Amino acid sequence: MADETTEHGEEAVHKNGPFRDERDQRGRFRPGHGGRKPGSRNRASVIAEQLIAGESERLVRKAIDLALEGNVPMLIALLRTLVPPGKAQPSSLRFQLPLLKSAQDAVGAMTAIAASCADGLDAEQVRVLINVVDTFARTLSIADLETRLAVLDAKMNRAA
Repeated sequence: MADETTEHGEEAVHKNGPFRDERDQRGRFRPGHGGRKPGSRNRASVIAEQLIAGESERLVRKAIDLALEGNVPMLIALLRTLVPPGKAQPSSLRFQLPLLKSAQDAVGAMTAIAASCADGLDAEQVRVLINVVDTFARTLSIADLETRLAVLDAKMNRAA
């Protein structure tokens, strides 16, 4: 963009300052220019970091004290920070899932999983097992609905 001049031959001063090539005369960003430069930081975030910088040790200590006093949300936040959730690997499961062939087997498996929780089975492992049983039960339901639909369809075709 060529430099603009006033009627007196002086260089025009733009309200957009260093961004004048990225904005039009009304101050709007031109196509392809989104505003902040890549890598630049949000001003509010920078200010918040500066305010917290000198107090970080005290803030962490206060968070720990609140968690130890029974503040459950703070305890959860600290634990999520300190111990990220892991993924249970099927080979690491300490539980033998019963063979699933019917809905009654799924009920038995869920009962066994619940009992193993009391014996100390890891929560992530329990989640994996429950997902397996739940998926089996849904598949069984879909297969049952498909069979019923086929029977109804056959009856409708014979009646017609």
